[in-house]
Amino acid sequence: MKTILIILIISMSFFSCVKEDYFGLSTAGNILQIEVKGQNGASQIYSNNDSIFIEVSNGVDLGSVEITRLELSSFAKSDNNSGDTLDCSLGYSYLNVTSEDGTVTLWKIEVYEAGSEPQLQNSSFDLWYKTAAGYM
Repeated sequence: MKTILIILIISMSFFSCVKEDYFGLSTAGNILQIEVKGQNGASQIYSNNDSIFIEVSNGVDLGSVEITRLELSSFAKSDNNSGDTLDCSLGYSYLNVTSEDGTVTLWKIEVYEAGSEPQLQNSSFDLWYKTAAGYM
């Protein structure tokens, strides 16, 4: 009886193992979040055309923009990591992201400087109008 029980337990342990790649390897090579030193506001990430727009403060050296945070999709890897610098002296740079299955996605990162006096949203008096309740 003991031998049957031992054989049953051993056979259950062999057949209960789950295959790691049951759903296949992930093809996602997305950048979920990116931040750079001297950044103003949030990064605008457009995954439909693999592009990112980042506004930085006036006076930041675009020749060496330091990545302070980089978050990728699950199991993806990048050729750059936090602490690395990007050369955006032309206004843009490229970042390679490799997915779990080996697919490489080329992301275009456009970095631009804010003006010396940035315009606040809805601060133009031309857009304001008066109602009975007050200014809108």
